[in-house]
Formats: sequence, C-alpha cells, structure tokens
Amino acid sequence: MSDYLDLFSARTHARIMALRLLYQSELTGRLVSDLLADDAYVFKNEYEGLCQEPIGNSDVMRDCPNFDTCEYRLFFDQYGDEIDSYSLDIANGVEEDKGAIDELIARASEHWDISRMPVVDRSIARIATWEMLRNSPEVPHSVAIHEAVNIAKEYGGDDSSMFVNGVLGEITKLVVEQKASV
Repeated sequence: MSDYLDLFSARTHARIMALRLLYQSELTGRLVSDLLADDAYVFKNEYEGLCQEPIGNSDVMRDCPNFDTCEYRLFFDQYGDEIDSYSLDIANGVEEDKGAIDELIARASEHWDISRMPVVDRSIARIATWEMLRNSPEVPHSVAIHEAVNIAKEYGGDDSSMFVNGVLGEITKLVVEQKASV
C-alpha cells in the first residue's frame, strides 16, 4: 500500500474531512470558520515516539522496521494540514443550511429526536442531506446515500450504517416531494 489515502476517492476523503470539522464544531460549540482560523481541525499526531522500539533491555531506541508501511502512521498522515474546497463547501454548506437539513432529518427519522442521535450519525446524515438538497448532477441521491452509508460503517457504531441508510432513504422521498410541489 503506497498511500493510505489511495483507498479513498477524493470526494470520499472530502466528506470525511467535512465530517471531522462538523463533529468538532458540534462538540466544541465553535463555528467551522473559527476552527479553520485556529487550525483547530488539524490532527496532530505524535507517532514518532510510538514508532520506535527499544533495543534489548536498554534505553537505546531504533526506528520501527515497519515505519514505511505502518497503517497507523499512514492513517494519520492522510489528515495533514490541507483541506480541499469540497470539504469546505460541505462543512460551510451544512452549517449554513442546518435548520432546513435538520428539519428534513427530523421528519425522516420517526421516533428519533435529532438531539438524541449520535453526533457522528447526525453529521453524516447532514452531509448527505446537504448534497441531496444541492441537486448536483455530479452527486445523485444514490451516490450521496452510498457514500454516507460507507462512511457510517467506518466511523459510526454497529447500527449506524442501517440507521443512516433508512433516514436518507426517507429524505430522498421528501426531497422529491418538495421538488414536485414547487
């Protein structure tokens, strides 16, 4: 594996970066723009100390022989200091349209108050809903849902992907109904 990021498409990576920003924004109560201004979103990883092994019983350390292929290091290296424009579009768009997005999520998720949803699931659903509301030919509803479900499998809980899939399926119906009534 030459680069951990190669496992993801650029758009998937952008969605994951947006998820990180939205998650951090929600947990800290700070605006996305404030997180960006302070570089608070950057994953600082101090793996250097973890990527050394003692030689025998001494205090002398040597670099890990697996450093170049270490999945742990490669995972954290993919989250450098750069955020692409699509990540910013998503995070800022979700933040700007949160009222309308949350209203759709609340209508689609019967018996679930949006505030009771896990933050990761809620953020993933917001990202996909924002993409569906944009009605971009580049991101059909089915692609937004598929991406959200896959991200939920990776970053959510055991039932997150099923929950996100169900909510977004209902949101698709609501968005189509809204378009028909306009």
